[in-house]
Amino acid sequence: MTATSKSLFSPLKPVVQVQKVLVTPELAQGWLTYNTMNRPLSDKLVAKYAETMRSGNWKSNGDTVSFAIDDTLLDGQHRLAAIVKSGVALEMIVVSNLEKDVFSTKDTGRKRSGADILGILGEQNASTVAAVLVKLVHYYAGCAHLNNSLAVDYPEALRAYPEVRDICKHYQLRSLCRFSSSILAAYVVCSRVNKAQADEFFARVADGIGLTADSPERLLREQLLRMHDGGTKGRTAAMAWVIKAWNAKRTGRKIKLIQWRRGQEQKEDFPIAI
Repeated sequence: MTATSKSLFSPLKPVVQVQKVLVTPELAQGWLTYNTMNRPLSDKLVAKYAETMRSGNWKSNGDTVSFAIDDTLLDGQHRLAAIVKSGVALEMIVVSNLEKDVFSTKDTGRKRSGADILGILGEQNASTVAAVLVKLVHYYAGCAHLNNSLAVDYPEALRAYPEVRDICKHYQLRSLCRFSSSILAAYVVCSRVNKAQADEFFARVADGIGLTADSPERLLREQLLRMHDGGTKGRTAAMAWVIKAWNAKRTGRKIKLIQWRRGQEQKEDFPIAI
């Protein structure tokens, strides 16, 4: 451990010490050299944490960076690696002088999901609400194509999009497609552009009443129903299809099919509702 980091824990003795430390990228890099017992780093998780740190949205939840008596890093490798990657210094709770065999008890519990958090807060339809919030946070952050790339503060997101509570009770939209959270998130996006038009558009997609053969609503409805019957397209694509059909309806543009070229030669950006 570097001289700077060593001074935090000296003199070493078998007494657990707990401190709040401003962890700089340089300090984090030094501590990571003592990461000899952890599972391999997940680059995806490090990137996710680093993006949250750079955006200023990182929130401390009380998790510690933990060291054994011999300075072995026991817990916190992903957070430390994210500090290095992001270049952002953050305050961390640091615990030192733990017995080395406590390592086997670290990270054995299941991380609380968004549904867990919202359920504890008494929200109904917590699983669906959480899934919709994830999509909205990513859409408005400009990275809807990178599902789960951002950490989501679920209570804060629900305060930003309170209409999600009622929308998630919409049985017709939820039953239209197996990726219902994508449809519901798209409804929130479109209703924030023009609620009256969104209500009419999504009602016709849901019930199919009075639709002409070439209407965007009919094309979208049939495509979503095919997905419900066993299609393999993903949740992100479903949300993109809805927004593209909405845009065609809003602009009066005639379309023959709805597609989003993701990962193909003519790759498209994720559509923005107009």
